[in-house]
Amino acid sequence: MGFRLLAGVLAAAALCAQSPDRPRVFAIRDARIVAVSSAPIEKGSIMLRDGLIEAVGATVDIPADAWIIDGAGLTIYPGFIDAMSTVGMPPPSSAGNSGPLSRGPQDRPATTPWLTGADAFRGKKEDLDAWREGGFTTLALTPQVGIFPGQTSLVDLGDGPMNDRVVASKTAMMIRLPNDTEGYRGYPTALLGRIAYVRQVFLDAGWSIEARAMYAKNPSGLARPARDRAAEALEPTLDADQLVLYPASSAIEVRRVLRLQPDLAVKHMAIYGAQQAYAPGVAQALAKAGLAALVDVAWPEERKGADPDADTSLRVLEYRKNAPGSASALSAADVRFAFYSSNAKAPRELLDGVRKAVEAGLARGCDRGFDARRGARPRRRPDVGLPRSRQNRESRRVPRGPARRQGKARDGVRRRREV
Repeated sequence: MGFRLLAGVLAAAALCAQSPDRPRVFAIRDARIVAVSSAPIEKGSIMLRDGLIEAVGATVDIPADAWIIDGAGLTIYPGFIDAMSTVGMPPPSSAGNSGPLSRGPQDRPATTPWLTGADAFRGKKEDLDAWREGGFTTLALTPQVGIFPGQTSLVDLGDGPMNDRVVASKTAMMIRLPNDTEGYRGYPTALLGRIAYVRQVFLDAGWSIEARAMYAKNPSGLARPARDRAAEALEPTLDADQLVLYPASSAIEVRRVLRLQPDLAVKHMAIYGAQQAYAPGVAQALAKAGLAALVDVAWPEERKGADPDADTSLRVLEYRKNAPGSASALSAADVRFAFYSSNAKAPRELLDGVRKAVEAGLARGCDRGFDARRGARPRRRPDVGLPRSRQNRESRRVPRGPARRQGKARDGVRRRREV
C-alpha cells in the first residue's frame, strides 16, 4: 500500500499542479515515512509543491491552501528506480546479417549514439502505468539496438506527454557487444572486431575534438574538419562528465574492460551485467579501478522445458548458485551499484531478483548510491532521503529491501570457455 500511495500521490500531484483549477501544494499528513538516509518517521508529513517534494519531517509547516491527504495508518516508501529499463524500447533484430554492407569502421555500422531513450520510446501509457503501480517512480530508458544504440534517458512515471516526464534526456552512453550483426552486413563480424570498433570510434571522437580545436585556433590554410555525427555524440564522454555503460557480466569480461578502459580515455565508466562479481578478485578490481556497476537481477536459471536428464556442467551449476551473491560482493568491496533486469516484463520480476540478492547475503538497507552521470564518483547525500526532493532532483538510489590487447588469441579462447 505504501508503494502505491507514494507513486500514485506524486503522480497525481504532478498532474494537478499543471491544471489551473487545482492547488499547487499537497501534503500527506500523519503517515509512517521510511526515508533513505535517516531513521523511519513514525508519524510525519510530506509536502509537495508543483509535483516536487519540498519538505519531509515529523513537523512540517503546511500552507493553508494545501490539499491535505490523510496518511494515518499508511506507510510511505521511497519510489524505486530501474537503473536500465527496456520498457517501450524496440528490441534488437533477430535477423542477423541483414541491412547495409559495412566495409570498415568508417561506415559506422549499428551506430546511433545520438539517439536517446526518450526519443526511442515506442511503448504505451499502460506500459508505464504498470511500473508506477508496482512502486517505481522513475525509469532509465535505454535503447537496445546496435553496438552504439544511444543514450539513457531518466523518465518519471507521472501523467502527461513523454516530453513532460523527462528528468534528464542524456544520462549515460550505452555500448553493446551483440552476438550477431544487427542491422548491417560485414564488419565487424566477431566479438574482437566489435571491441576493436568501439575503441576506434572513441579514438575518432578524441581526434575530432583536437581537429576542431586546431582549426578554431588557426583556420588559415587548413581544411574545415568534416562533421562526424557519431564522434560528435561521444564527445561529452571525453571532455565532459557523461557516463559510459559497458557490458561485462562474467569475470573474464570484467578483466577485459579493465584493460580496455585506458584506451577509451573516458572520464566516467561503469559496467552492466556484473553477474560474476562474486568471483575471487572481481569486485576488488572494480573498486581499485573506480568503476561502478549495474547489476542484472535476471539471474541465470535452468531453461523452462529443458531435458531433466541432460548433463549440466559444474561451472554452470556454480554460476546459477552464486550469481545472486554478486551484489553482496560489490557491497563488501565498497563498489557503488544499482539494480536492473535485462528481461523483466513486470516490476514484480525485478523486485523478485532484488529479493534473491538480499537472500544471498546483501545487507538489508544497504545503500550504494549510483550517480547516473558520474558512475562511481562520490556525491552528496540529499538532505531528505526521498526521491525527487528539491535538494537532489535527479537522485538515484538502490531500492531498499528488495584495446590494445583485445586482439590476442587468449581472450578469444577464454570467451569460448566462459559460461
